[in-house]
Amino acid sequence: MRVDGKKAIRFTDNNHAELAEMPENLFALKVEFFDNSGKPMNIVFKKLKRFRISMGHALGDYTSFKKHSFENKLMLVTSKDELLESSMNELFEETQTLYLEVDGMKDLEEVLVEPKCVPQHSFNNLRVLDVFKCSNLKCLFTVPMVSGLTKLERLTVSECPVLDVLAYNDNGGDGVIKFQELKFLSLDKLPKLVGLCNTANVIELPELVELILDGLPNFTSIYPRNTSAISSISSNVSKNQPFLNKEMLVSKLEILRIRRMDKLKEIWPYQFSSSDEVNACMLTKIEVMECDNLVNLFPTNPMSLLGRLEELHVSECGSIEVLFNIDMSCVGEIEELSSNLRFIYVNGLGKLRELWSMKGECSFDILIRSFQAIEIIEIRSCERFVNVFMPTVSNSNVRTLMNVTIDGRRPCEETGRNIELLQNSQEVCDVIHLSISILMFTTLICMWLYIPSHLNVYL
Repeated sequence: MRVDGKKAIRFTDNNHAELAEMPENLFALKVEFFDNSGKPMNIVFKKLKRFRISMGHALGDYTSFKKHSFENKLMLVTSKDELLESSMNELFEETQTLYLEVDGMKDLEEVLVEPKCVPQHSFNNLRVLDVFKCSNLKCLFTVPMVSGLTKLERLTVSECPVLDVLAYNDNGGDGVIKFQELKFLSLDKLPKLVGLCNTANVIELPELVELILDGLPNFTSIYPRNTSAISSISSNVSKNQPFLNKEMLVSKLEILRIRRMDKLKEIWPYQFSSSDEVNACMLTKIEVMECDNLVNLFPTNPMSLLGRLEELHVSECGSIEVLFNIDMSCVGEIEELSSNLRFIYVNGLGKLRELWSMKGECSFDILIRSFQAIEIIEIRSCERFVNVFMPTVSNSNVRTLMNVTIDGRRPCEETGRNIELLQNSQEVCDVIHLSISILMFTTLICMWLYIPSHLNVYL
């Protein structure tokens, strides 16, 4: 029983009475209770084994992956009281995909069948959880509930204005919180969020592959400072609010997307040691957008972060002047490093002057090895941009053939040496005129040397 376009199915009292009699023998059900008069009442769903049910919204045909297209799905756009009255929560234990947009709910425990008992198997089949626009939600899980999320792979939490933590620990003690199968985590438009848990518990995300952080205004960094750095800058510790902390284990993270984080100043600590355990060595793609206070994209020693990194996208970050601001004195002794960084895309960086900058005396071989795999550099709407490579390494032998474009134009494509780009069209004209003059002068000299001396007088 599906909604046809914008026309909702109208359930009468007789329809509800008939549905209430069905569950005794009903095994599978696909239905939409779309409007206010169509809330399921006095219906027992305990015997359902296959279902796709929506309340307050059209189901649609969306599925996360085709291989899961027949999984049990609940889509609940309603209030806490109506949800409890409908008995839809009886299906939670069998639900694999759950979409919640519930008013009046402060945490998930409030909408369980037996909230005081908080059985760990309440969501033991849940694979996908999407939570949107829950205006009263303070925290999503209690810590005991997390241990029951043994199959949860994807978690999205968006537009919950008072949410401050994902998991809340009533006891306030130490312990381990482990999302053992979570591969995808997206946190979006959560203005009050200050962390994943209200205590200093160890949080393990051993299978997390993709992390999206969008519209989280309370964080100034993503990765925490190390102990030595904290002691040396103790005056600024209170101002530094990292998303991750030392107790978080995120060992398989490959994709990091950061968007619209107003207070973000750095992703990693600027003074970063290669010995720091920051769980970042597996990153293959970094995407940063609309973070105007972000000054340092990478630490002064970025080498250990580039082992697997393939793509770097940076857009609309108005405070970044250099992508890689490398201090060679911080790099230290590094073994042979083979970087996979192939693609760099920057757009709308109003203060960007150059991609690389270095200070300190050291062999440039480390730098060249670190970036020798780059194939494409694309630069758009960066009005202060001066050059791709800094002059100090312009004579180094880079073996890469690079396709460099600025605002869609390809200024040059060269092999065996780095590329320097001029700042504006006037400089280009000046260089062209100078090159022509040098060419003409060189030609005259060659002619003078070639013509026999007895004919020179006619010249």
